[in-house]
Amino acid sequence: AADVPSGDTDYLTSLEQLSGPNHNVGKATSQFAINNQQGTACFVALNSVRAGSVSLIDVPEGEVVKPVIIVNAITAGGGLENAAGSENDSSGKGGVSIHPRTLIMAAEKSEVSIVQTFIDLDDESDANPKLVNGCTQVYVKEGAKVKHCYFEESGGLVTRGVETSNAEADEDTESPRDIEAKRDALKDTHFESIDVHVTGDDGSYEGTVMGVGANGQSRITVAITLLSTESHVDLNGLCLSGGVQRTGLRTLIHHVGQGSTSRQVQKNMIGGRVTIRLPSTEESGWSRVRSRLIVSSSRVQY
Repeated sequence: AADVPSGDTDYLTSLEQLSGPNHNVGKATSQFAINNQQGTACFVALNSVRAGSVSLIDVPEGEVVKPVIIVNAITAGGGLENAAGSENDSSGKGGVSIHPRTLIMAAEKSEVSIVQTFIDLDDESDANPKLVNGCTQVYVKEGAKVKHCYFEESGGLVTRGVETSNAEADEDTESPRDIEAKRDALKDTHFESIDVHVTGDDGSYEGTVMGVGANGQSRITVAITLLSTESHVDLNGLCLSGGVQRTGLRTLIHHVGQGSTSRQVQKNMIGGRVTIRLPSTEESGWSRVRSRLIVSSSRVQY
């Protein structure tokens, strides 16, 4: 690996520390880690300790590989039928945590396309509240090109007509809001930290992030560091939210190398009583950012 800031006073010169308890951003409570991971550094550190599902994509120098698809299929019970708090447990405590990890490395002048997705796997297991705490690391060397699509579409679907108030609903039927309030996936939380380092001259990363799931809370953070000359990033985002979801998509692009460039486009469609947060930070270099928002309800907070 090229020299990557460790968050302290030195640099990482190998891959051996990438899964250490402090990830690769120094102590999770340090200002460097907080800035780089936008408030999720502690969860990234937790992922480093608890990761149980790891995907590795290592593209050799000069190779152009076929698209790689990574599917994370999650059952309603999170894989634990007798989890604490389920019908078979009387402890009164509930919840399942899942910590998937993905490491993508593109060597010099290589090319790779990756599709990474989170979906529901239908089964008859009892629903457990779930925390999905993922971490994706991407390293792009000289002249390499990485295309990365991240789709978060777990949690089922938001109840149709949820933006309708109780007063507007039919008296003889249960209102969409009451139905939505009972939906199991509202207890679920999805966190993902995508950490990208373009470490070689003329390296490029093209990322697409789509948050179209129906979990109660979803937060995806993307931190990209352009460390070398003429490096470039294209970042596209789409959020679809409804009901009482809380959705966050945070991006940080740090231009370090001379002549590094970036382009970012963000589009959102929200309805019901959604709260959506979309802070974006660009540091140095040349960048173009465009954001569009479609609101279908007066009760949306933005």
